[in-house]
Amino acid sequence: MSLYDDASLIMYPSGYKEDKIYSLKPTDGSGDLTFSRASTATRVNADGLIEEVPVNKLTYSEQFDNAAWGVLNSASVTANTTTAPNGTTTADTLSFSANPSSTIYQSITVPAGQTTLSVYAKTASGTKQFRLRIDTPSGNSSSDFTATTEWQRFDFSLTTTGTGVTFYIINDNAGTAGSIFIWGAQLNSGSTAKPYFPTTDRLNVPRIDYTGGGCGKLLLEPQRTNLVTYSESFDNAAWEYGGITKTANAAISPDGTSNADKIEITTLVTPNLRQSILVTQSTNYTFSFYAKSSELSVLKLAVYNLNGAAFIFENTEKPINDEWSRVTVSFATPSGCSSIRVFIFRNSDSLGSFYVWGAQLEEGSYATSYIPTASATATRIKDSASKTGISSLIGQTEGTMFAEFTYNGVGNTGVYEVILVIGTNTSNLIALNKNNTTSELYAYAINGGVIQVNSVGIAGTNIIGTHKVALAYKLNDYAVYLDGVKVFTDTIASVPTCSSVYVGQSEVLAQQLGGTINQAILFKTRLSNAELATLTTL
Repeated sequence: MSLYDDASLIMYPSGYKEDKIYSLKPTDGSGDLTFSRASTATRVNADGLIEEVPVNKLTYSEQFDNAAWGVLNSASVTANTTTAPNGTTTADTLSFSANPSSTIYQSITVPAGQTTLSVYAKTASGTKQFRLRIDTPSGNSSSDFTATTEWQRFDFSLTTTGTGVTFYIINDNAGTAGSIFIWGAQLNSGSTAKPYFPTTDRLNVPRIDYTGGGCGKLLLEPQRTNLVTYSESFDNAAWEYGGITKTANAAISPDGTSNADKIEITTLVTPNLRQSILVTQSTNYTFSFYAKSSELSVLKLAVYNLNGAAFIFENTEKPINDEWSRVTVSFATPSGCSSIRVFIFRNSDSLGSFYVWGAQLEEGSYATSYIPTASATATRIKDSASKTGISSLIGQTEGTMFAEFTYNGVGNTGVYEVILVIGTNTSNLIALNKNNTTSELYAYAINGGVIQVNSVGIAGTNIIGTHKVALAYKLNDYAVYLDGVKVFTDTIASVPTCSSVYVGQSEVLAQQLGGTINQAILFKTRLSNAELATLTTL
C-alpha cells in the first residue's frame, strides 16, 4: 500500500478553475482549496511560453447579461436559454433588432500586438449572419460569420497598435432582425484562438507553472510592482538611448508573439538603453529583462543613483546566447537615493545587436514572474491558497504535513516565508516556514497561545531550490524531515486544535512563499520516522 493511500488530503496542482484548486483526495470537493489573487499575473505554460493568467482577457465570458457587457441599438440578452457546448444550460440568447449596429460589447485593456477573439454560436433554426468586430485606437475591423443549428466556434484576429480594445458581437450589415445562441466568448493574445477558458472577474485564477519543464507546479508569490513602464516597447520615449538603433517587433518574444525589439549598437562611444525610475532609499531591488543574442554575447548592466550622481554599479557583465534567457541583477539603493536610472546595457566592447523583451524593476532581493506594463506601473497581488473548516481532514491529536516545493528567494530579512501551515488562528497552529533572516527551514507550533515548537532556524538546511519536507506531530513527539534526512525533533510539545490549511502562504501569519508548490499532503496520523524518510527522499 502506498503512503498516499493513507493521506486525508492531497493537493497536486493538476485541476483548477477560477477561485479553486481541486484536491486529488478527497474527491468530493471537501478538500478543494480556495484560491485568490485579485489581479492577473503571468506564468510559463506547458509550451514554455510566458502567458497571462487567464489567457481569456474578457470577463464574464458566459454571462452576457452581466453589466460587464454593454448593449446598443436595442440588442437584448436572455440568460441560460439552451444547452451550451459543455452540456450545461448556460448558453444565452442574443437578439438583434433591425439595425446593423445592434450589438453587445465589452471594452478591455490589452497590450498592443496580435489578438484573437472568439465565441461559440448557433441558431434555434435556419441560419443567421452576424459579425465579430474589434475597435482599437487606430481603427476597427470586423468579419462576417453564419451561425447554423450546430454549435461552432467562430474566431477573428488582428494586430492592435494601442492598449484599449472593444469587442463586439454585432448584427449583420443588412440589419436583419433575429437571434442566435452564444456561449464562451474569449479574447486572447496571439493570432489563433487558444483553448477556451471560462471567466467571471478573471482575477483569481491559479497559476500552474511549467518553468524548467516537467509537471506543473502551483506558483505562489508575494505582491510585487513592476516600476518599469512600457516593459515591452523599447521604442517608446520612456526608454532613453544613445549610440543605438531600435527596431520594434523584430522577433518572436518569450510569449510567442512578434513583439520583441532589436537593439543594434552603432558606436562604441557610450552606447546605452536606459529608463529613469523613482525608488525608495536603502531598499533592495531587482532589475530583470529577457534577452537573446543576434551578434552580441555580453551585456554590461548598470544602475545610476540620480541623487548621488554616481553609479550604484556599472559594467556588470551578463552573458547572453541565441536562446531567450532572463537577465537579472539585484542591488540596494543608497541612503538618500529616491531616483535611479536602470541600464539594460551601458558600454560595449564591440558593435553588434541583440533582442530584448519584458523589462522589470521590482522591490525585493529576487526576480518574480514577469509583470507587463504600458504607460503606468503595474502590480501583481499576492497569491493565496487555503481551505478553512476542514477539522475532519486534519489530525487533531497526531498527524503529518508534507510539501514538495521550490523556493526562489535569498533570505529576506524580517520575513518568515510560509511553506505549509495548519491552524485555526495565531494562537493555535503548526507551521513550516523559511527563517526570517536566513534561507534555513523553520518549524513552529503554538497551542492556546503558548509556543510549543520554535526551531528559529534549523542550521544547515538552506532551502533555496527544490525540496521535500515533512513535519510529523504527536504529544511530545515532533519531527521534521528534509530530503530524506531527520533535521529536527522536539520531545516536549503539545498539539493545537487545527481547522484550516494554508499552502505556500498564510492569512493567519500574513506570510508568503516566493516559489512553487509541487504537492501538499496531510495525514491524520504521525508517520513513522522510516515513512517520513521515504516520503521526503528526492
